[in-house]
Amino acid sequence: MSETDSQAGDDAAENSADSHSPPPASPLIFDDDDFLGIVVEPPDKAPNSKPEDLLDHVTYSPTPTDDASDPSEAEGEIEEAVVGKLCPRCMRLVPRFTKGKTANDSQYSCPSCDEVIQFRYAEDFDQVSRVQLSLAGMSGHGKTMFLRGIYAYLNSLGRKWHGFRFLPLSDDDAQSFRLAIGENKIGELANPSQLVERPVGFQLCGIPGIGAVHLLLYDISGEAFDTSRKLGRHAYFIPRSNVITLILSLTDLENGQELAFLLGRLMEAIRLNGRDPREKSLVVVLTKGDRLKADSTLPDSATAFLSNELPIDPCDMESLHTLSDDLEDWLQQHPENYWNFVQTAKEEFRTVRYTVISSIGSEPTTSDVHVQMNPRNVISPLLWLLRLSLPRITTHVGDKQITFHDVFEASRAVAASSERMELRFGPGRFQLQKSVQLNSTVVLSGDGPNQTQIVVNKRNVHLTAEGGGLAVKGISFIVSGEATGAPLTITDTKFSLNDCSFSGGKREGKVLGNGLLVNGGSTGEIHNCQFRENESHGITVA
Repeated sequence: MSETDSQAGDDAAENSADSHSPPPASPLIFDDDDFLGIVVEPPDKAPNSKPEDLLDHVTYSPTPTDDASDPSEAEGEIEEAVVGKLCPRCMRLVPRFTKGKTANDSQYSCPSCDEVIQFRYAEDFDQVSRVQLSLAGMSGHGKTMFLRGIYAYLNSLGRKWHGFRFLPLSDDDAQSFRLAIGENKIGELANPSQLVERPVGFQLCGIPGIGAVHLLLYDISGEAFDTSRKLGRHAYFIPRSNVITLILSLTDLENGQELAFLLGRLMEAIRLNGRDPREKSLVVVLTKGDRLKADSTLPDSATAFLSNELPIDPCDMESLHTLSDDLEDWLQQHPENYWNFVQTAKEEFRTVRYTVISSIGSEPTTSDVHVQMNPRNVISPLLWLLRLSLPRITTHVGDKQITFHDVFEASRAVAASSERMELRFGPGRFQLQKSVQLNSTVVLSGDGPNQTQIVVNKRNVHLTAEGGGLAVKGISFIVSGEATGAPLTITDTKFSLNDCSFSGGKREGKVLGNGLLVNGGSTGEIHNCQFRENESHGITVA
């Protein structure tokens, strides 16, 4: 690639708007092109150490996972984020949602199924990640009561997670929540689900380590699971979900082999729809845990979760991993012959996790018309769903590995540390929900620019490094949506950028649309990076 002539005067003034600090008289400008390497050494500040030393231990190894977890767990829904928009009704990817044709009609619909889409879901699609809680299970096993337990837990979660809040995605969703909470207050037991149900949606904000997500809840009558063809026809969301939540009540089974047969129907329905179960994760939820406590062989970890409302940190899933492993071993050895289910699930699905819940909290008597709702551990299936669905960022604090799903949340851990930290980004699309400023020494490593993407797509949201050390390898930085300026700005920082991509820089007024802005006495090196589709320049060194 070629270096253009240095520019002064008006260009320098424009660059100051992008950097928010006055540039020197003659910034260096590099246009978009395949980029091989550059050394940045402003004459007034030579580096004290080589910036590439920050990367001395960063290699392209598989994304680290939590202890006892499957590496494939780290795979996020990259394809969905890149190739289109996911309709919450038919769960098909479409190029765009259809908006009302008149000024008074702001309603969105799906061009594939022609169903109305929740306004907030459509408006925020490019800014907020989404997960689908797709429930599978036979009649009477507790799917609807589990959803009631989720609603009850959401209603009190703000007292457990500081800063947590939620909103229904539409008036219909608000009404579904209102009815469920009303039924919970009077303790009315659930009626069976209807054969076909529309998804209920919520926007969850302030989840520790995650930030905001759109949660879509899919429930359907257990009758749909009588045969694989009926399942594929009515439970359309099952084959199209990356994570399936299987609701099972062991105390309502005639024999243990029923579980394996149900799993067989589930796998056949997935294959009849042209999908492969090995590409999907399975969360097995043992319901009616209040009954299971009567079994003296139930693992101690399960009894603890069912007896108390144990605190769970979404960034630290160690206790839920232990519970999952204990339940898997317990089912494998159980005299009711659940081993066939355990072995089949392990061989046929990408990842399998187990948990146990009690949606009510106690066993109702036969004479009970109304019960007191006191749900236990109902949040655990949702946490597994988030962990298995969203791309992950891992780091270590001392000897403990911590997992995040949000760049801002991960940056807070960096700010709180007095030592150099590495944030390991798995494959996926990480959407910047809030501005992030990195002021200490940090290493960001990904799975390559085609696999790991950090996207800035909100107005007045920026990613900057200032006053510390920054080393980046294998990450693509992108500006899209309403965002303007450069996807990354580096100021007064020792840095090393290797095998990265910078694209989408957007110009607006005096704000330049650079791929990368380096200023304020920064020193560093750039190797094997690409700069494409930036409206102003690939790099500006000011």
